[in-house]
Amino acid sequence: MNKGELADAVAEAGFSRAEAGRAVDAVLGAIQAELESGGKVSLAGFGNFEVRHRPARTARNPQTGEAVAVAARKAPAFKPSKVLKDAVNG
Repeated sequence: MNKGELADAVAEAGFSRAEAGRAVDAVLGAIQAELESGGKVSLAGFGNFEVRHRPARTARNPQTGEAVAVAARKAPAFKPSKVLKDAVNG
Protein backbone atom coordinates (compact mmCIF):
# COMPACT_ATOMS: atom_id res chain seq x y z
CA MET A 1 0.00 0.00 0.00
CA ASN A 2 1.38 3.40 -0.94
CA LYS A 3 0.44 6.85 0.35
CA GLY A 4 -2.34 7.33 -2.21
CA GLU A 5 -3.88 3.96 -1.43
CA LEU A 6 -3.71 4.80 2.28
CA ALA A 7 -5.60 8.05 1.59
CA ASP A 8 -8.20 6.06 -0.37
CA ALA A 9 -8.63 3.67 2.58
CA VAL A 10 -9.13 6.63 4.93
CA ALA A 11 -11.62 8.14 2.46
CA GLU A 12 -13.73 4.95 2.67
CA ALA A 13 -14.42 5.85 6.31
CA GLY A 14 -16.64 8.71 5.15
CA PHE A 15 -14.19 11.47 4.22
CA SER A 16 -13.62 13.06 0.83
CA ARG A 17 -10.48 11.91 -0.96
CA ALA A 18 -8.98 15.41 -0.61
CA GLU A 19 -9.67 15.51 3.15
CA ALA A 20 -8.22 12.02 3.56
CA GLY A 21 -5.09 12.98 1.62
CA ARG A 22 -4.57 16.06 3.79
CA ALA A 23 -5.12 14.00 6.95
CA VAL A 24 -2.55 11.39 5.91
CA ASP A 25 -0.05 14.15 5.02
CA ALA A 26 -0.68 15.87 8.36
CA VAL A 27 -0.16 12.70 10.40
CA LEU A 28 3.03 11.74 8.57
CA GLY A 29 4.33 15.32 8.80
CA ALA A 30 3.69 15.43 12.55
CA ILE A 31 5.51 12.12 13.07
CA GLN A 32 8.46 13.34 10.97
CA ALA A 33 8.65 16.67 12.83
CA GLU A 34 8.68 14.94 16.22
CA LEU A 35 11.42 12.53 15.14
CA GLU A 36 13.49 15.39 13.69
CA SER A 37 13.39 17.11 17.08
CA GLY A 38 14.63 13.90 18.74
CA GLY A 39 11.27 12.95 20.24
CA LYS A 40 9.29 9.74 20.23
CA VAL A 41 5.77 9.06 18.95
CA SER A 42 3.70 6.42 20.76
CA LEU A 43 0.44 5.24 19.20
CA ALA A 44 -1.39 2.94 21.62
CA GLY A 45 -2.34 -0.34 19.98
CA PHE A 46 -0.09 0.36 16.98
CA GLY A 47 3.50 0.98 18.06
CA ASN A 48 6.29 3.47 18.69
CA PHE A 49 8.34 5.58 16.31
CA GLU A 50 11.72 6.68 17.66
CA VAL A 51 15.20 7.79 16.65
CA ARG A 52 18.02 5.33 17.28
CA HIS A 53 21.65 6.40 17.36
CA ARG A 54 24.07 4.30 15.31
CA PRO A 55 27.68 4.65 16.48
CA ALA A 56 30.61 5.10 14.11
CA ARG A 57 32.10 1.81 12.97
CA THR A 58 34.53 0.23 10.54
CA ALA A 59 33.08 -1.83 7.69
CA ARG A 60 34.70 -3.78 4.87
CA ASN A 61 34.32 -3.33 1.13
CA PRO A 62 33.29 -6.84 -0.01
CA GLN A 63 35.04 -6.51 -3.37
CA THR A 64 38.43 -5.36 -2.13
CA GLY A 65 38.38 -6.23 1.57
CA GLU A 66 39.48 -2.65 2.29
CA ALA A 67 38.39 -1.12 5.61
CA VAL A 68 35.88 1.72 5.25
CA ALA A 69 34.96 4.18 8.01
CA VAL A 70 31.21 4.57 8.48
CA ALA A 71 30.19 7.76 10.31
CA ALA A 72 27.83 7.83 13.29
CA ARG A 73 24.24 8.61 12.37
CA LYS A 74 20.67 8.68 13.57
CA ALA A 75 18.09 6.31 12.10
CA PRO A 76 14.31 6.32 12.43
CA ALA A 77 12.89 3.10 13.85
CA PHE A 78 9.46 1.57 14.44
CA LYS A 79 8.63 -0.94 17.15
CA PRO A 80 5.17 -2.52 16.76
CA SER A 81 2.91 -2.99 19.77
CA LYS A 82 1.84 -6.40 21.04
CA VAL A 83 -1.69 -5.71 19.73
CA LEU A 84 -0.35 -5.14 16.21
CA LYS A 85 1.94 -8.18 16.36
CA ASP A 86 -0.96 -10.37 17.50
CA ALA A 87 -3.22 -9.01 14.73
CA VAL A 88 -0.62 -9.75 12.06
CA ASN A 89 0.00 -13.25 13.39
CA GLY A 90 -3.72 -14.06 13.51
